[in-house]
Amino acid sequence: MSALVGTWNYVSQENLDGYMETIGVPEQMREIAKQSKPLLEITQDAGDHFMIRTTVGDKVKEYKFVIGQAFDSVSLTGQPLKSVVVLEGEKMVETQTLGDFNILIERSVEEGNLVSRMTVNNVTATVAFSKA
Repeated sequence: MSALVGTWNYVSQENLDGYMETIGVPEQMREIAKQSKPLLEITQDAGDHFMIRTTVGDKVKEYKFVIGQAFDSVSLTGQPLKSVVVLEGEKMVETQTLGDFNILIERSVEEGNLVSRMTVNNVTATVAFSKA
């Protein structure tokens, strides 16, 4: 799992606007997201304790969690989330409940890049990051 730990710079995205529209992100925030280059930081403390910080423009989402334990967090749009993160081999798999939406986020390192795949209602967005 140590391959995911580090600071990651945005490289590219596919269908992020469609994904954000599906979960109800306002158009103005989608426009800002399209123009920004998110920064992703993943740290691991002792054992199964992790922190993920995502910075998009002036919005920062940071949450700490223990693998396999449910936790509450807040989306970049300020909406409450219920989440749990598990490890599947070298992949970090997060499930989120956002209102009526069940979101699946899979993070893995592929060819040296961190790839984050986010799926809701059969709509998938992919965001790739390179190690800073």
